[in-house]
Amino acid sequence: MTSTENETLNTGVINEVSDRFIAGWCKPTRQGLPALLNLYVEDILLRSQAANIARDDIVGVIPSDSEPSILGFRFYVSESLLKLLPKQGKIKVVIDGSDECLPFSAETRSHVNGASASGSELTERLKSGHRVNQWGYLSIPFSAAPSRINDLLDLYCDVRNLLRIVDGRQLYLTGGNLLGLIREFRFLPHDDDLDASFCVKAGSPDEVVEKFYRHFARVSEKLRPLGFSVNFNNTGHYNIARGEHKVDILFGWIMPDGNWFRFTGFGGQIGAQSFQVREIDYNNRRVLIPQYAERELELTYGAGWRTPDPNFSRRRTGGVKAMIELVEKIGSERAKEARK
Repeated sequence: MTSTENETLNTGVINEVSDRFIAGWCKPTRQGLPALLNLYVEDILLRSQAANIARDDIVGVIPSDSEPSILGFRFYVSESLLKLLPKQGKIKVVIDGSDECLPFSAETRSHVNGASASGSELTERLKSGHRVNQWGYLSIPFSAAPSRINDLLDLYCDVRNLLRIVDGRQLYLTGGNLLGLIREFRFLPHDDDLDASFCVKAGSPDEVVEKFYRHFARVSEKLRPLGFSVNFNNTGHYNIARGEHKVDILFGWIMPDGNWFRFTGFGGQIGAQSFQVREIDYNNRRVLIPQYAERELELTYGAGWRTPDPNFSRRRTGGVKAMIELVEKIGSERAKEARK
């Protein structure tokens, strides 16, 4: 532990800064709630975020009455956002409601390597309704541009109809979109994208990876000649785009014992050995959701998913974490072989 960290055990510290993220930890408020942190680059407020993610590396280091590992924060910075940030832009992480800035640990730089002279273009975009989302991309929430909902739904429906069935499965809505539809009968106003998934049967991590790459190749071969972009992110995650709109595809699988998993790190017993979907109407469009939607939401957002929680934090359980990490490792090795 550095001397800087020793001096700030009662508050927090920024101990990782790169051109992809700014990360650290901050202790909860006196009320026991996660601290709300505001990230600034120069005088530009990029994003606010609660310090409520897992930091297993600090367990036992920080004295706390609460679970010590749930103190972390990570502000992502995308490549596209970096281009709009000022050169050598100084970072500040400020505890909301105070003037207190978190210090930097020793040998951690205090700036980002932006490419803009002043950041004025970024400032104008933020004023026009854009925001920096959780992955560090500029986006417009549905509350600021409700017409985007129909644009994204049209893209989803076109992709769904063109693919119809891939690997024996159909494209259904998941993540925050599913949460909004089931809990509030609409997409959540603060959401800004569309997440969908295919779920296949697989008996082992190796089979999951094999099926994903075969699946990705089939989707690419089908859609690219029709003018769609099919963009690989990493094993289990890609997106399909047309013009300025895109759908994120998060690959899922169900094991013979009825355990369901989806990339982004969620899973558990789904209640069946076969993953089924059902059709509902939303905004005069037919969309697919899981037959066991409520169970998927419980596995993703916890037992309290029906109640909105601005401080939501969800940790992978041991079994889910081990499964996802193993599949990611196998996928990474396969990707390296493909690049040789």
